[in-house]
Amino acid sequence: MSAGAALELDSLNAIQRDAVLHDEGPLLLLAGAGSGKTRVVTHRIARLLIEGAAPDSVLALTFTNRAAREMRERVFALLGADDLPGLTISTFHSLGARFLRQHATAVGRTRAFTIYDDDDQSAVLREALADLNAGLTAKGVRAWRRAIDQAKNAGLDAREATPPSEGAFLDPAEVGARYELLMERADAFDFGDLILRPAQILTEVQSLAERYRERWRWVLVDEFQDTNRAQYAWLRTFAPPDSNLFVVGDDDQSIYGWRGAEVENILQFPHEYPRARVVRLEQNYRSDGHILRAANGVIAHNDRRLGKDLWTERGEGTRIELYEGHDARAEARWVAERIAGLCRDEGYAPGDVAVLMRANHLSLDLEETLTRAGLRYAVVRGRSFYDRAEVRDAIAYVRLLVNPNDDVAFRRAIGVPTRGVGKTSLARLAEFADGRDQSALAAAP
Repeated sequence: MSAGAALELDSLNAIQRDAVLHDEGPLLLLAGAGSGKTRVVTHRIARLLIEGAAPDSVLALTFTNRAAREMRERVFALLGADDLPGLTISTFHSLGARFLRQHATAVGRTRAFTIYDDDDQSAVLREALADLNAGLTAKGVRAWRRAIDQAKNAGLDAREATPPSEGAFLDPAEVGARYELLMERADAFDFGDLILRPAQILTEVQSLAERYRERWRWVLVDEFQDTNRAQYAWLRTFAPPDSNLFVVGDDDQSIYGWRGAEVENILQFPHEYPRARVVRLEQNYRSDGHILRAANGVIAHNDRRLGKDLWTERGEGTRIELYEGHDARAEARWVAERIAGLCRDEGYAPGDVAVLMRANHLSLDLEETLTRAGLRYAVVRGRSFYDRAEVRDAIAYVRLLVNPNDDVAFRRAIGVPTRGVGKTSLARLAEFADGRDQSALAAAP
């Protein structure tokens, strides 16, 4: 196993190898796009384990289940292992859910709690707002849900949410208090709670925080530029400035501010972890020279960055072609003409071409133009299997079996199949249950 690891290290460039072999203390790896950051993270985990680190002393965090699964598979492949009991490679939210299964009683829940998604959260908010006689539209409910999400991403309680324009007349302390009461009664957490509550528990119970600090001696975080304030606060409870925290990120790729990501987390890391080394991965293995020079030139105008300059040995490649249309229809016509030319003159088929756009709603002009040009296309937006109505109906029954206090699941299950229980009956039941401080199922006759 050790010889295999040494052979793998020989395939890394000098900067990658330096990061993998970093000993103790914090490190910030500024990794440009296509610079092999995942190889560095997985090789570092493998090296730590080969050199004697206990699997349960290593924690690696990323942002998607797919990324966590890929990281785990690559570590196992490097080590020639099928499993490493105790090793934690997880998303922040999955780790938060597992943490709360063990410590939920500290914040008024049981270990059988339900995790509410956006639709469930909106259902609770509708009830909370109705209890306050707010009379908001569906748009207003969604706005309040986003306000609560933003508050929790910032490490704040729902009671501290900034009121949205739709419902600005409402007191956030009242809305938040009612919302949290209903969530506690339903024995449920929203996604924001999966980060906020563990951070609160470890901040308030220092002995528990110390236990996790002793357990997770080696902490690695991927895509650090995407962390929000609550995630960073939680991270610091078990990975303080003198810890072996290894964060990987790119301040030039911070694009999720709209969902709470704080680029300040990565910009301020060298100040908040004063012992931290800063290592830059600047060699790009994915793109050609023309693309990298254009990217470097654009991002150089940002004066709030830690700085790096991407380069490659792949050659110059094809020059970038830029078209600036005077409106969306002009852009759509140009794209359609380019696709038609590729198919007519260079032997390509429409299926060989991909058009990327910033948001789904921007596809309308292009779709109309492609249709008029007789170019066949498919719009790929993706819909989760779990968003289908029949799937959500079935899951509601399962949720209710696991957590009988789940009022959102109860309201969905009671209507499928139809039982003649209408909105009026459900409203009366909710009022009766509220008066007895019970769940709807417990209060049902």
